[in-house]
Amino acid sequence: METKNGNILPIEFNCSVIKNGEGLNKGTILTFRDISQKIEWEERLRESEEKYRLIAEDAGDLISVYNSEAKLIYFNKKAHEKALGYDAEQLNKFKFRIQITHEADRRDQAKQFLKILKTGQAQHQFRLKHKDGHYVWFDSVGRVFADRFGRKNILFISRDISERKLMEQELRKSEEKFKGLYDSLKDGIGLTDLEGNIIDCNQAFLDMLGYTKNEILNLSFNDITPKKWHDKERSILENQVNVRGYSDEYEKEYIKNDGTVIPINIKTWLIKENNENPIGYWAIIRDISYKKAALQQLKESEERFRTLYENIVGGTLIIGKDYKIKDVNQYTCDVTGYLKEELVGQLCDIICPRGSSSHDCPIWEIGKKEFRGMDTQIKCKAEERISILKNARKIKLDGETYIFETFQDIHDRKIAEQKVKESEEKFRHLFEKAPHAIIILDTNGILIDCNSTALSFSGYLKSELIGKKILELLELFKISKMNIKIQNAFKNSLRGESKNNIEIPILTKDGRQIWITMNGSLISVGDQEYIQTIIQDITKRKEAERQLKKSEEKYRELVHNANSIILKLDVKYTIIFINEFGERFFGYRSNELIGRSVVGTLLPKKESTGRNLEKMVKKLVLNPDNYEYNENENMTKHGEIKWISWTNKGIYDQYGKLTGVLSVGTDITERKEAELALMESEEKFRSIAEQSFLGILIIQNGYIKYVNDVLTDLLDLTEEELFNLPQYEIYNLLEYPKNFGFSTNKNIKLYLSTKLDIKTGKSLWVDQYAKRIQFKAEPADLITIFDVTEKKEAEKLVIEENKKLLELNQMKNEFITRISHELKTPLNSIYGASTLLLDLYIDNINDKAKRLVEIIHKGGERLDKLILNLIDVLRIESNKLRLDKKEVSLLDMVQDCINDVIHFIEERDLFINVDVPSDIVLSVDKHRIKELILNLLTNAIKNTPQNGQITLSIQDYFTFVDVKIKDSGVGFTKEEKTQLFKRFGKIERYGKGMDIDTEGTGLGLFISKKIVELHNGEIWVESEGRNRGSTFVVRLPKS
Repeated sequence: METKNGNILPIEFNCSVIKNGEGLNKGTILTFRDISQKIEWEERLRESEEKYRLIAEDAGDLISVYNSEAKLIYFNKKAHEKALGYDAEQLNKFKFRIQITHEADRRDQAKQFLKILKTGQAQHQFRLKHKDGHYVWFDSVGRVFADRFGRKNILFISRDISERKLMEQELRKSEEKFKGLYDSLKDGIGLTDLEGNIIDCNQAFLDMLGYTKNEILNLSFNDITPKKWHDKERSILENQVNVRGYSDEYEKEYIKNDGTVIPINIKTWLIKENNENPIGYWAIIRDISYKKAALQQLKESEERFRTLYENIVGGTLIIGKDYKIKDVNQYTCDVTGYLKEELVGQLCDIICPRGSSSHDCPIWEIGKKEFRGMDTQIKCKAEERISILKNARKIKLDGETYIFETFQDIHDRKIAEQKVKESEEKFRHLFEKAPHAIIILDTNGILIDCNSTALSFSGYLKSELIGKKILELLELFKISKMNIKIQNAFKNSLRGESKNNIEIPILTKDGRQIWITMNGSLISVGDQEYIQTIIQDITKRKEAERQLKKSEEKYRELVHNANSIILKLDVKYTIIFINEFGERFFGYRSNELIGRSVVGTLLPKKESTGRNLEKMVKKLVLNPDNYEYNENENMTKHGEIKWISWTNKGIYDQYGKLTGVLSVGTDITERKEAELALMESEEKFRSIAEQSFLGILIIQNGYIKYVNDVLTDLLDLTEEELFNLPQYEIYNLLEYPKNFGFSTNKNIKLYLSTKLDIKTGKSLWVDQYAKRIQFKAEPADLITIFDVTEKKEAEKLVIEENKKLLELNQMKNEFITRISHELKTPLNSIYGASTLLLDLYIDNINDKAKRLVEIIHKGGERLDKLILNLIDVLRIESNKLRLDKKEVSLLDMVQDCINDVIHFIEERDLFINVDVPSDIVLSVDKHRIKELILNLLTNAIKNTPQNGQITLSIQDYFTFVDVKIKDSGVGFTKEEKTQLFKRFGKIERYGKGMDIDTEGTGLGLFISKKIVELHNGEIWVESEGRNRGSTFVVRLPKS
């Protein structure tokens, strides 16, 4: 409207008609109002919205607006594309971003949306999936606002906090590592205030002293330290820790909770607040009780070694490289007639004749060869020569190499051998005239000879016995073939073990039963071995033994008062008797042991050496003759370990059946402890000898103390050059780290694979193995080195080739993925257009055009399936195929599959039988399992000629379900079955005269197999051959 002054005024008007009483138009009423202010405010609002959009688009945070139905109505595209990689079109498809929200955050995000609608605002954190696959953390604030029409909308402003989340995660890991290190250290750690009151400690410190955490926090370090150490420790704190911030390591003592005092090694540091004001102390404490005890044991071990050396039954000599005698024991002096001072320092020829001494033998090569059992002679002072049996080996003493020889005087044995030879003629006479029966068996158990006494008491002729096998003899004398004692006796005799007093009843030829005792032994005649068995009639003695049983009570009294452990076990190694001495020794009462297994009560299941005592006891009760003497660890009621030497004997009934074992034991704990200490003192020598085929060196206190020839050859250095190497050159040469950090536990081994540069210019790859040992009563490192240069070069070549193969495989996957997506777009157009033609315009095209469209449509279906299969294969090979498992009725699934293929079955005139229980429910991915069954049904239809039969059945078992699809089709050969489940493993049958459908990609069964395996199931095919049909079986677990 134009005003009087010529201005244009925007108005809003209404028009209404005025009528008279007759209903005729009388006039018009116009009403209007000025809306210029409204127009102005709308213009300002548009300008404001435009400014808001410019700010939002350039913002770094994600800004999005949703309506109350969670539909996205606005988002700042630039920030979203930069943060998530998706374009605007892709983001518009995501309702409330659920599709790209991390699965673990979806439920919370939905709750927050409802909370904002209810309360007006909320803040939460969540993860969104970037286009490249990784997740981005956001901190989001949401607020409700109303638009110009009063409708509720929600504004979200989300900020990327991924870096902060990563830092928080790394901080948690760092704190967990520190806490784990603090609690798992084997050394104790303690913290105090400046007055010495304990304010914290680790578990190792509590275990060391036997306190609980609450008890130790009420004490000070002075409370657990003997008074004699207080002044010294106060001086260390004042003069070292408070001055320079830490102390030297020093030894002192602590008082344990039980009152015992232990030696410890300690180092203390000063704690400052913000590196300024001291607020307390912290210390690392190590229990060195074992170290003190070890030093004492080593001293005792060396004393015992010297005693053993001097008192060993046999002669010993130590000979140097100059062939001079360095030491001999008293036995050597007694045999030769020399005094010790007459031999030490002399050439060994003084007692070793030419041709038998170390001087004439390659004794200095015994690192590779040693002498054992040398039959030679030794010269005496009186010029007499005595036969000896000598052993020799190379040893290290104080860094020098010596020859250690031991010998035994066999002069008397030589004389005895001569006498035995002279007595061989007498054997035949004694054999025939012996008062006892003697039979001779060969090693195959065939009787080859017997004396007249054997014929006399048995009643048989010699011709009736010669040539019979041992089993035939057992039958002849009515001895059970299963008699364990006879079988064990024969086996023991074959091994040269003589077992006395094998007592059994036999029947003579005239039917009389007599008792005999047998003693078998292995004898040699010339170069042949035989088993000689001496048999004695003990019938009268057995009768006397029966009378002797009446005095059993007296025997029991004797057993109970014996000073040895007497124990009886049954064949199930259950304790059936123990004498009073055994009760006192083990700390049990008899009624606490009778009826219990000996394993777990008196014997641990395993020794500290690792030997399985439970297996040993099982073998003992089956064959006690093989364990007549044995030594093992035992344990008392209070857990104390005792070594006992046992003498075991089987208990048999009158029929020779084993009923138990009688064991008599003697405490040998002290002897075993002495042997163990001696073994530890000799371990360094055995370790070198056992590993001599590798390069070996011993490093002690930074210097090489021993090397072998293999190592000098490997490094192309002489032994002298290696011994003279400074400490830093050893580290450089061997890559031997200064901080190897060996524990004093000598069972800990370290491994290092490194490259060595040899002085000749060549380089070697080696594997280094290190072990902590005791060498000359001090810790040392035993290093073994193995040349692996060829292996490293081969590994390098393999790695390079693998890298190339991985690159080619990645290129292949990217190519197939790109091609699949490129084909999908035009294929959707072709497939969609052909579907519309067939569904909407089928009546408007002629038959020829209709067939062409159907060909296009069918080809599109096949191509679409091929692309989907290719995508599935890529997902499978990249482990990206995920299952969506739900509870599914197999009957409903099978019915859906039958409905999908029923027209193909009818088209080919096939018969289908379905046998599926109605109550089977499994947790599976419905889509994938249905796809699997459809694929197997489709294959069965394709491969079954017209009028054939297909059977689909499901069998329910306890832990799994079998789905079987059986057809009467062309079947598979053995070779074809091996190709079925491979990629592109299609069996080509086109042009072979078979009435079947040959279409297919060759990927269906490969994908089916992978789907079944993702369900932890199995799939296989059964077929007896061509034209014999086939059965595919899918086995799915119930849980």
